[in-house]
Amino acid sequence: MSLSQSGRLRALAAAAALLVGCEAASRSQACEPVSGQGCRDDQSCTLDEAGDPACQRPGTAQHFEPCTSSEQCARGFACLEVDGAPRCARMCALDTAAGSATCAAVAEGAQCLGVVAPQPSVGACVQTCVDPASATCPPLEDGLPAGCWVPEGFDAPVCSGVRGSVDPGDLCGVQARCARPTDLCVARGAGEAPRCWPTAAVGGQPCVAPDGLPGERIHVPGTTRFQVCVSARD
Repeated sequence: MSLSQSGRLRALAAAAALLVGCEAASRSQACEPVSGQGCRDDQSCTLDEAGDPACQRPGTAQHFEPCTSSEQCARGFACLEVDGAPRCARMCALDTAAGSATCAAVAEGAQCLGVVAPQPSVGACVQTCVDPASATCPPLEDGLPAGCWVPEGFDAPVCSGVRGSVDPGDLCGVQARCARPTDLCVARGAGEAPRCWPTAAVGGQPCVAPDGLPGERIHVPGTTRFQVCVSARD
C-alpha cells in the first residue's frame, strides 16, 4: 500500500480506526507498540486514547475479536474502532515489508493499514474481504455475517463494522450500507451514484443483475480482484 493510500484511509470515516476504552494515561511511557519493547515482561505496549504508547497487562482477545478496551486484547494488539466496530487489531509497521509480513501471519487477507493517525509509522492489521461472495468477514456482534466496504484509494474491500439495510440495486453510501454481506457499494460508471451490486467471480459465467435480467460484469473501481454484476444501462 502506498503512502497516499494510507493518508486517504486515515481521512475516511468509513475506514478510520480510533483507540477505544484505554484508560491508561497514567501508564503512558516510552515503549514501542510494534515491537513491544520498553515494557515489563508482564506488560504489553499498546496505545492510549490519545494515541500515545502505554504499557499495560495484555488480555487474550485475538485478531478482529470484539473488545471494549485494549486491556482485553492479546500482546501486540490494541482495541481499535474499525468502521464502527471495536475490534482487537495487531499493530504493524506501516508501509514496510515487515508490516505486511506481520499481518500475513495474523490472518489470511489481513493488511497493514494506516489507521492510527497520531502515530504515522504505526498501522493496524485490518481484515480485508478475501472473497466478498463467500462472506468471509468476521461476524458482527449480532452474530450475522459482516459485509464488505471499499474505501477510496484501496485495492481490496475491507470487512465492515456496520450493519446495512439497502437492497440490491438501490442507492448506497457511507451512511447507507448494503443489507446483503455479499453485495458491494460501487458506482456503475463515472458520474453515477453508487448502488449495491452483487459480487461476481472474475471470469465466471454470465451474471444476473438485481432486476432479474442478464447483467454486465464490471471490476470494482481501483481493484483487479473483484467484480460486481450491474444492471444494463438504459
